[in-house]
Amino acid sequence: MSFTDLITRTPKEVYFLIFGAVAVSLILGFIKKFFRDLIKQRKKSRKESQKTHEKQLKKLDKVYGTYNIAKVDKMTGQEFELFVEKLFRVLEKDKILKTEFTPATGDQGCDLIIHYRDGARLGIQCKRYASKVDNKAVQNIVTSKALYGLTLMMVFSNNLYTPGAQEAARANRVELVDRNMIIKMLNRYNAVLRTLHAKP
Repeated sequence: MSFTDLITRTPKEVYFLIFGAVAVSLILGFIKKFFRDLIKQRKKSRKESQKTHEKQLKKLDKVYGTYNIAKVDKMTGQEFELFVEKLFRVLEKDKILKTEFTPATGDQGCDLIIHYRDGARLGIQCKRYASKVDNKAVQNIVTSKALYGLTLMMVFSNNLYTPGAQEAARANRVELVDRNMIIKMLNRYNAVLRTLHAKP
């Protein structure tokens, strides 16, 4: 709008334009501040969450020490999720960019997300079960694929899987980690820790 256009308008129109410009400026300033505060809050929340996570891991290590499958069987569901995350952080540390736990409630079937340096995103459904895991666990992780933008899917359990779960996993390209595989991972994990502790 030119100066000529402005002086030809009535005082009422001029006031309206000025008021509108001020209102828009205030609204934009408020929106900018809102998102800036939101980003700060999220960063703070992530830091606090990571601190809590590290404390939980230290507590887990203090309780269980060196891991074996018998100790894994005694874990709570939350401890099992922490344990799975730690296994990946130790065994695939050079490949992983970061790890992320989904909300405790409403996770839509995915407990843990592993972000790899090559851009892959692995979603894991953790199941510490006293009996065989059925195909519901596979269906849950498949459901969460689009929600979390997963490129890889896995169900991780201290037990074995029913034939139905195995069939569903093959059909949906879901990797199943069972009791026997965990025992092998534990052997590797304990070997890595022994190597680290042996270094001067």
